[in-house]
Amino acid sequence: MRNLSNRHTAMALAAATLLASVASPALAQMGGMGGGMGGGMGGGRPGTQSIDPGGDPEQAPPKIGPHIMKPIDLKKFDGAVTSMFTQADANRDGRVTLAEFNAVIAARRAKVIAARFHDIDTNHNNQIDYDEFLAWQQQLGSLAQTDAGTGPYGEIVPDTITPELGDGERDVALMRAIEPLSALTITKADTNYDGAMTLDELLAYENKRFEKADIDKDGYLSEDEIRQMHGPRGPMGAGGPPPR
Repeated sequence: MRNLSNRHTAMALAAATLLASVASPALAQMGGMGGGMGGGMGGGRPGTQSIDPGGDPEQAPPKIGPHIMKPIDLKKFDGAVTSMFTQADANRDGRVTLAEFNAVIAARRAKVIAARFHDIDTNHNNQIDYDEFLAWQQQLGSLAQTDAGTGPYGEIVPDTITPELGDGERDVALMRAIEPLSALTITKADTNYDGAMTLDELLAYENKRFEKADIDKDGYLSEDEIRQMHGPRGPMGAGGPPPR
């Protein structure tokens, strides 16, 4: 009977050892029975999934915040207006005439034409022969069959002068807030009718536009105020100049 009892004890120990060897890997994956389900799920609450801090950063959700334009004050506005005047005042005499303005626009167009001629005249003999012209047209591909003003030679020189700026999103806002300098602008800003526009006259003319757009009269143009300048019912109508 003792031998039979010892035999049963040995069989029970063998069965327990086998069961432990099978259960250990499963318990290890689950974080152990003592840690519950939290060990395998990063210690999160039941029903939630934690984010591995060492994972792929591209999988993390993007950070999205409000995009609000910084308001434009009169100093910034006047600086942009002054940059337009400086471009137009080619002879630097402090006055811009219609003839001077038209000459500046013509010079800009001539510069574009000269650059285009240089590209076509591949042997640089100041002449364009048929082969050079043909090679240039073939380079354009399907654009050679259109005059839509697109492609590498589709640059259009406008009849206006806009501010020379350089600080990103406020460039766009200032471009919308300021009336571009044109022949008509010069005529309207010339309040003493002497045939030329001074910087003071241009600033006074553009400042009327600023003051009219500054609805809350806080000395700044907000994104909403600039947007209303070009709205159908905005203070500037369709973006036109203020009344004289």
